Amino acid sequence: MWRVIHFNYYDDLFVEVVVGEADNCTEEEAAARFQGTIIVLREDYIQLLAQEDKEITDTDRVLYGFEIVTKETPPPIDPRRLSQKEKLDLLFNPDYMLEEDDFQKVTWTISEAFQWLKNLNPDEDEFLLSSSAYRVEKVEN
Repeated sequence: MWRVIHFNYYDDLFVEVVVGEADNCTEEEAAARFQGTIIVLREDYIQLLAQEDKEITDTDRVLYGFEIVTKETPPPIDPRRLSQKEKLDLLFNPDYMLEEDDFQKVTWTISEAFQWLKNLNPDEDEFLLSSSAYRVEKVEN
């Protein structure tokens, strides 16, 4: 059996979510099965929109985790206003690069994570978490 975990960002919140498990397939097939999963952080649950809709609540604490970015980064830059050289320089600018030490694990509930983002984005009632990476783990039965 394979467990597929997606890693997602929203503002300075890093979210790790187990999006599903797959059996009787290869590691690549398991990853492909959950590739298009959409993850939405709501006030008291995480909604997974995929082949089958699923909700993760605080009783499912092993299925999610939160980290926050502790490094101060400069404000975002509109790349449309940059020259080609400025864009290349920006790619290698250490002020915008994050390392493993720049994240701090927090033991927030789903509601606490939602409230943290809500404080940063008061007009939002849900947060679409775009997947930036994934991991596939072998699970022993």
